[in-house]
Amino acid sequence: MKQFGKYRILWIVLCVISVGLLAITWFVGTAPQINNIKKANAETAEVKENNKKLQNEIDELKKAKQTIGEKEESLKNLQKQVPTDYSQDEFFDMIGSAAASTGVSVKAINFTAPADAKVPSTVSGSITGNLKQIPVTIKAEGTKDQMKKFVDAIQKIDRILVPSDVKYTINSVSGNGSSTTSDSVDITCNIWSLLNSSGN
Repeated sequence: MKQFGKYRILWIVLCVISVGLLAITWFVGTAPQINNIKKANAETAEVKENNKKLQNEIDELKKAKQTIGEKEESLKNLQKQVPTDYSQDEFFDMIGSAAASTGVSVKAINFTAPADAKVPSTVSGSITGNLKQIPVTIKAEGTKDQMKKFVDAIQKIDRILVPSDVKYTINSVSGNGSSTTSDSVDITCNIWSLLNSSGN
């Protein structure tokens, strides 16, 4: 009986030592490794999320790059309509092209001093720069049909041009027993320029 008790105590001691060793192994070796794995998994998930966000940004930039040419072309067209300077030479060329395509003869193009453009208050806050309105008068000669086509053509040029008054004059001229007709049109209109903030 004493022998059995002795072995029982020995087994209990061995069990306690084994549990202790398992506990030490857990806290010293296994638990830190599990924590490291959890931490590594969390960091991996964070990296994947950051990579996903970065990839989305790259995809957006690629899309923007594909449309940048279209936007630049659109900007050029807008700058033709309302240039950043007075661009009188370009304006003369546009009027000359309209005259050539309709058969009229341009006799005069007169510019009046530019003034600050009058725009609605709801729009003025969104304008960056100094928007100038330039009154222009154009005189051209040709047949009545040619002049009507000319008035229509100048409203379709690249630069925004808005007529405020169009006056047709038909003159009968007699000489040497023959009668001819000299027709003319006087157009009063406005064009615009968007100067920088310090522009005059």
